[in-house]
Amino acid sequence: MTETATPEVIPCPEEVSLELGSDGQIVFVSDVHLTGGGPVADFDATTELVELLTELGRHEGGKLLLFGGDIFDLLQAGGTPVEAVDRVLAAQDAQAVAAASAALAAVPDATVVYVVGNHDSALAWHPEARRRVGEAFGIDHFALRARVAVQTLDGRTVTVLAEHGHALDVYNRHSDPYDPLDTPAGDHVVQEVVNRFDLLAPERPELGLDQIDNVRPSAAVPVWLVSNFFYRFLRRTLRRFALPLAGLFVLLHLPVATLVLRDLDRHRRSEEVARMTDRAIIWLFAIVVVDLILFVVLAAFLGRSLRDAASVYGGTPENDEVDQARRAAAMGELLTIRDPAASVLLGGHTHRALLVPGGRGRVVADAGCWIEGMVPVRAWFSLPPVFVAAYPCTWLRVLPAAGGVKVSLWERPLAVTRRLSLLERVVMRGRPGPPKPAQARIVREELALPKPGALRPDWTPGAAAAAATDDPLGSQRWAGLPTASAGSAGAAPDEPAR
Repeated sequence: MTETATPEVIPCPEEVSLELGSDGQIVFVSDVHLTGGGPVADFDATTELVELLTELGRHEGGKLLLFGGDIFDLLQAGGTPVEAVDRVLAAQDAQAVAAASAALAAVPDATVVYVVGNHDSALAWHPEARRRVGEAFGIDHFALRARVAVQTLDGRTVTVLAEHGHALDVYNRHSDPYDPLDTPAGDHVVQEVVNRFDLLAPERPELGLDQIDNVRPSAAVPVWLVSNFFYRFLRRTLRRFALPLAGLFVLLHLPVATLVLRDLDRHRRSEEVARMTDRAIIWLFAIVVVDLILFVVLAAFLGRSLRDAASVYGGTPENDEVDQARRAAAMGELLTIRDPAASVLLGGHTHRALLVPGGRGRVVADAGCWIEGMVPVRAWFSLPPVFVAAYPCTWLRVLPAAGGVKVSLWERPLAVTRRLSLLERVVMRGRPGPPKPAQARIVREELALPKPGALRPDWTPGAAAAAATDDPLGSQRWAGLPTASAGSAGAAPDEPAR
């Protein structure tokens, strides 16, 4: 198919409805970001992802694989949608994942669904790009959202909703996901800023700016920039300024010290001179200690000032728990708007795993991602946080249970190879990521009930319908910062939001 200035637009379904028996299993994987290799590539967990898909294929019973969006990173691959898809599919990592996905799709009672995200948004409207991805990965359905009716072990039904999650991000959601010209601000940031930093990295590795798109949370980018600059600057200062200055201090004082020692040697038998020698040594030691203390205080003052300036934009470890609570509340409200009778919302997009009760027997979850990230760790003396590399590889699993469905968050940490400077290791209050890969484990598990409990008093079906009609995700409160009333959307009237 030849690309034209105005590509053919054939939308994928807005929502696909599926059913899963009581012997079934759902695996939700999001944000793999296959790019086709090169400087923009961040995915390095091919073996682990292939093993997960293979394991799902061995499950005895129904198997539903939900690709939760941003599996293909067409924004970073570059070119037209077809060119970007072909570039990704030509890489070995994508071919291995595609082979595992296609093999799973060929297994009886297995279904593979691709939920479109924001980095692969062209798949929502570009039929040829969608066809090529579908053939390679064995995709049964493309959609913006998926609705799954899961039968529990006692014969009841739990409704599970799945979408990418960028609808809660004011900078990355689309007003019309089927409009090729609808490009959110986040698209321009990736294509015009992030990609250029990635391409610049081989020429200027000392800047480390190629990690800017891996900072978690993304709101911490200003703090990361400050931290990145501060520790690199301080390290160079110590090497190029402080240590030479200490050497110069010794050289300048050496002649004077030599003369004093010679004079003292001539009068070494004098008891008064011996006491003067002891005092001189004490004073010299005190001067050195005071100089070091002043240097540390000055560095701490500079670092704290920079950190406080950057913290205005958020994203520091101190307000991380608040941000997570706000995001959970926003997901709870989104679940209510999508379907007040649904019990589970599976999402992604933020690259930060989350699994919390949504109140009234509901569960909201973020699958995290499959790429390396830079996460902040608190530092001593109120210095800027130290950003350490982490590669958790997280996903979600849904299994029927007695009385509901179990939603579990899984993690399989990979080895972290980024080396920290001695200065960063000294000031950080935590520990860097694991030096060796670990086995897959359940991080958290919650039970979702078949029918959510009583809705909050101020909610009515008419209000939800009106909100859905009037672009419910079009206001600033959907940017992950819900209003006060939204803060308790995920909880019953007598239960605090979590």
